[in-house]
Amino acid sequence: MTQLIELLARLGADERRVVIDAWGNRIPDRVPTDLGPAALLVSPVVDALKRVWGDRVVGSIARDQVLAVEGFVLDRDLLRRLASQEVVVSDLIGAVEDLGHVWRTHEHDGSTPA
Repeated sequence: MTQLIELLARLGADERRVVIDAWGNRIPDRVPTDLGPAALLVSPVVDALKRVWGDRVVGSIARDQVLAVEGFVLDRDLLRRLASQEVVVSDLIGAVEDLGHVWRTHEHDGSTPA
């Protein structure tokens, strides 16, 4: 898994943000520029989701209430702050929130491989 400090070091001087998949690999930047400092690339959930207790199904989860996270968009300044704290990609969602940022979402339409 790619470390955020490595991503920061590889950013070109003119790059203002990085777009990565859920494992920290850079992917093509084909998303709007107005997403703010932190955005999740998401897709609708199409699988059946169930709540379980032990080995028993105790309820359903409405798919329209959840999204699958496919990747992340981070602006350079936020990436720098996260890298200085040695945050890894698997801890990214909580770390961004701990810094006081609110995630925006952008629906992954398949044109950006994630």
